[in-house]
Amino acid sequence: VGIGCKLAVMRVMMRPWVVCQRCIFVLLLSSCPVFSLRPEPSHSQLKPSKVNNPEIIRLLEPKHALPTHLPSLVSSPAYLPSNSYIAQVSKADNPGLASYFWNLSHDASNTPESVHLTISPVGKHLAALSMNLFRNLPNPTVLESGKIHKPLEFSLLPLAISTTPWVWSRIDRCQLRKISNQTDSIDKSWGCYFKLPQHRSQPPQTPASERISSLVDTFIQERNTDKHLSSKQDQDLRALNQVQASKYLASQYIIAMCFRHIFTLTSETQSRVEAVQSLLTTWPKSDDKNAVVASVHIRRGDVAGFNCSHKQVFRPCTYMHEQVMRLRGLQEIYGVTHVYVMTENAQEVELARDLAPEFTWMSLAEVYSTEISTPILPGSDEKMNIEFYLHLLSQQSSFDGKIIEKHVYGLLADLDFASRADVHVLEILSCTSLSTMRLSHGRKGYMPPHVPSVTRKMLREPSFCGMGGPGAKEGG
Repeated sequence: VGIGCKLAVMRVMMRPWVVCQRCIFVLLLSSCPVFSLRPEPSHSQLKPSKVNNPEIIRLLEPKHALPTHLPSLVSSPAYLPSNSYIAQVSKADNPGLASYFWNLSHDASNTPESVHLTISPVGKHLAALSMNLFRNLPNPTVLESGKIHKPLEFSLLPLAISTTPWVWSRIDRCQLRKISNQTDSIDKSWGCYFKLPQHRSQPPQTPASERISSLVDTFIQERNTDKHLSSKQDQDLRALNQVQASKYLASQYIIAMCFRHIFTLTSETQSRVEAVQSLLTTWPKSDDKNAVVASVHIRRGDVAGFNCSHKQVFRPCTYMHEQVMRLRGLQEIYGVTHVYVMTENAQEVELARDLAPEFTWMSLAEVYSTEISTPILPGSDEKMNIEFYLHLLSQQSSFDGKIIEKHVYGLLADLDFASRADVHVLEILSCTSLSTMRLSHGRKGYMPPHVPSVTRKMLREPSFCGMGGPGAKEGG
C-alpha cells in the first residue's frame, strides 16, 4: 500500500495539474503511510549503522541487507530511498574503481577498444563515453580523434570538417590556431580539459579498493556471459526480483564510476573551473549540518527560450513550475533547504524564487553568463544546433574562441556544483541531467534520490547521448 501511494504521489509530481496542484499533492501525502508531512531528519543528521559497507558491496554480496523494496525503487517514476538507508551508505568508504581501471589499462593481455570523438558537445561526450567504457569492460577504452559524425545539418559544410580540430577545443590554450589544419590532436582536444589515462599516476590500492575491484571483475565476467545482464538488452524493470534489481543497480554503479573516472580535470582546467565557482558565494558552508541541497536542471539553450517559450519540436522542455512541484515533493521527504539551478538563463532563477521563496536559490547563471544565442535555420522555425553554429562561427578569421571557452568552463562548473547536491530534480531525455546523475552517483558511491527516475535510461545508452558515426561502437 505504501509503495502504491508513493507511485501515485510521483505521478502527480511528474504531471502536475494547473488547478489546485498543491492541494492535491498534500492530500495524497497525508493519505500515504510511507510519507509524512513532517520531513524525516536529513541524512546528515542521522546516525549511521555500525556496519558501513559501501552500496556496491551490499549489492554484490548477498549476505548484506538491502531495502526489501529495492525492485520497486528501480521501477518507480522517482528513485526515493529512505533517509536511514542513505545515512548508512553515505558514511561508507568510497574508493571508487580507479585501481580497477588502472590495472585493466596496464594489463598487456587486454585489447583496447577505440571510441572516436564526434561533433557532440562535452556533456554528450561525457554521458556517452562513460557508457562505452562500461560496454567495453573488461577491455580498456581508448579515446581517439579524427572521425567526426555529421548529422543532416553538417551536409552544408565541406567534407574537411571530418578532420578539423574538435569544436570544443577551439580555444586559445587548446587548438584555436590549428582550426585551418586538417588534423586534430587528442592531447589538445579532449586532453586539453581532461586527464587522459596515459598521463595519470597509479592510484593507491587499499583493502577496500581491492575488495570492490574483485567483486566488480567477477560481476563483469558474469555480465558478458549472461544475456539478461547485457547492457544492450531493454530490460523490463517492472519484472525484476531482488537479485536482479541488485545487479541492475550494480551496473549503474559501474557506469557512474566510469563517469567519475573520465571526469578528471587537468590542473589547468580545474583552476579555471574553481575561479568560475568562486563567483557563487551562497553555497552552504561545510559546517552547516542542517543544509540539504537539491539540484534542479532546466533545459534551455538551443532547445527553448525562457520558461519553454519558442521550444523546438521533438525536444522536451520542462516548465519551472513543474520542477518546483517535484522539488517540494523531495523537500517533504528529505528536508531540502537550498536549491542549485543548472540553467543558462538567469530569468529562470528569478521565476523559481517567486514560485518557491521558502528555499535558498543559487545559480551560476546569475553571476556567470554562458548563454549562446543561436540563429534560426533557413526555411525553418527551429534554432540552429549549437555545435553546427560554433563550427560556422569558428571559421571566421576574427574568431577568438572566447565564446566556447566561457561556455565549456561554465558547463564543467555547473556539473560539479550540481553533483554535490544531496538530491536531484532532472530533465527527461537530457544528456546533461544524465551526466549530473552519473557524476553524483560516482562521487557519492550510492545512487542519490532523484526525480524523474533515470534508472531506466542509464543501463542502455539512449540514442540522444550517443557518440555514433564512423569509428564508434554499435549503439554508441
